[in-house]
Amino acid sequence: MTLKAAIEALYYDADIWEDISGVTNEASSAAAGLTLTEGQLSWACIPTGLLDTYEAIRAKAQMLLTEGTTNMSDMAATLRKVAKAYEISDESASRRFDGEWEPVR
Repeated sequence: MTLKAAIEALYYDADIWEDISGVTNEASSAAAGLTLTEGQLSWACIPTGLLDTYEAIRAKAQMLLTEGTTNMSDMAATLRKVAKAYEISDESASRRFDGEWEPVR
């Protein structure tokens, strides 16, 4: 794999991570809207603890999706930074060694 192909692969992977973060963000927003009340469940949801259990699970799912969104977005940003660092390093090396060596043709 050439350096150019590796850099392109880093940007490609970053786009995938960013797309996935968008999906988890939408899921987190959807989970936020899934709250229920006693009237929506059953008269028995309070004495049995169902309402509290449901809310704890819903809140946990929302939290994990929100954290996942942040982590995936951070991964995309990191991959883009690495790709940019490789680009800058390659350009710098190219300028530094310009004229030092010419391939035999």
